Amino acid sequence: MAIAGSEERYLKSRLTAPIVTKDGGTLLTVQDAWGYVGAIGAERETRSHWQKVRQMILVKADVAAVSWQIRLALLKDAKLGAENG
Repeated sequence: MAIAGSEERYLKSRLTAPIVTKDGGTLLTVQDAWGYVGAIGAERETRSHWQKVRQMILVKADVAAVSWQIRLALLKDAKLGAENG
C-alpha cells in the first residue's frame, strides 16, 4: 500500500489520542494507522471496517473521523487495548 509523496503531511497528522492495540502497538499518527492496516493480515484487512479505514485514509478524511473509525475497527476485532477506555 503506497501513498504518493504529496500525502506526507496528512500521514504525519496525529490521531485525536494515542490508540493502544492488544497486539502490542500504539497508533499515534495516520501513518501508524496506515501501517497497521497493511500489517494485520489478509483475512482481517478484507473486513469491511478495515476497508473503510483504508478508504478514509486514501481520501484524506478528517483525522478525527479516521481516529474514530480505527477505534471502532479495533473494537470489532477485539483488538482495542485497555488503555483506550
